[in-house]
Amino acid sequence: MVRATRPVRGLPVAKGDHRSPVECAEDDRPMMAQHGHLIEWDHLPFREPPDRDLDLFRLREVARACELPDEDATHAAQSSAPSRGLVNLSRFRPFRPIVYNLRVPPWIKVIANPVSGSGKAARLARDVVYRLHQRGCRIDFLETRRGGDARRFAADVRGYSAVACVGGDGTVNEVLNGLPERDAPPLAFIPGGTANVLSKELGLPWTVDGLADVVVDGLVVRLDAGVNRRDGRKFLLFAGAGFDSFVCEEFHRRRKGPIHMAQYLFWGVKTIPFFVPPSLTVEVDGTIVDRDAAWVEVCNVAQYGGPLLFSDRAYPDDGLFEIMIQKGRRKRDTGRIFFAALVSYLTRIRYRMRDVVFLKGSRVRVWSSDGRRVPLQIDGDPAGELPAELEVLPRAIRILVPQRSGLARSRARRLRDGARDPGAAE
Repeated sequence: MVRATRPVRGLPVAKGDHRSPVECAEDDRPMMAQHGHLIEWDHLPFREPPDRDLDLFRLREVARACELPDEDATHAAQSSAPSRGLVNLSRFRPFRPIVYNLRVPPWIKVIANPVSGSGKAARLARDVVYRLHQRGCRIDFLETRRGGDARRFAADVRGYSAVACVGGDGTVNEVLNGLPERDAPPLAFIPGGTANVLSKELGLPWTVDGLADVVVDGLVVRLDAGVNRRDGRKFLLFAGAGFDSFVCEEFHRRRKGPIHMAQYLFWGVKTIPFFVPPSLTVEVDGTIVDRDAAWVEVCNVAQYGGPLLFSDRAYPDDGLFEIMIQKGRRKRDTGRIFFAALVSYLTRIRYRMRDVVFLKGSRVRVWSSDGRRVPLQIDGDPAGELPAELEVLPRAIRILVPQRSGLARSRARRLRDGARDPGAAE
């Protein structure tokens, strides 16, 4: 049972010996008077909806309009003070706050890139929004039209329960860079792009119902992010300078329309004959570790685009990058490293090569040793050129994941490798 109110109309009121009108139940007074009506609390069947507004911060009803029976009104009038006509409210039952068993519906902001995945994201967004409506969520749905829209939409997220991003890894990167640094709601990723590297790392479901469940009832974890201190751009996956950054820049310069995974393979094969490896200097945590590297990949996650696994000991919640440094400068060396990444993906065993070094660190500086222009890619998109100053932001972003997430496998790998396990769940 919960408490409701009943008004006695037309009676002046007083509380005990203090003869002044009763104003409001805001401070838990035993009685309420509103618009000249004496208000008493009475029983009401549980879950019956109120007919006035609720104060959701205190979960109590502000006022209720129900008639007091005539005999109660007569009794109240007979018990009033004869000199001033005031009612002694001490006869009435004390105030008790109304507490309804209410669950405030989640308010979700959905940001979708309709061209991701050759239109897959647009269809997926409609299906997920429909499922969220079925679960009682309030939805604000926004579609991007040009680059930068997702970042702008993500900047205004005050009051939302979560931000759901529908698209590829590039769309997630835009949303990440648009979210405010303080008091940002958790981010939910709905994979609708081409590579969906983050989805593979988190072990997200592929069904619409499963993705909707993650948005509404997912586990909130804190993951590391990386940032390029040169321009302030953040990333969740990786940053690279070398062969993949040249392919990425050339491909995005010539692309028209949506991206297909086969196009990455095509442009990768097409670029190899004309690719001249750069000469890179790499500094990790203040120590120069190489002055003539051909390719540097700074990884926050183990997964890479397609069936490739370059850094199987990169964990998104350990506060460290794994840095892959390729020393070999021949074209066949580049081909061998992709073959090794494919074998590692299929067997989950690191395929070691003599001319490839793996290091751990939280701050990485990379610049061109000979002054040649070297492009930089971040999360699979062009991100300017070197020099770059990359730094880990530990536990900087809150992300919604399934209750049985791929992060559990990541922590199991970390324990097997003897690395520390700080834990990711809030």
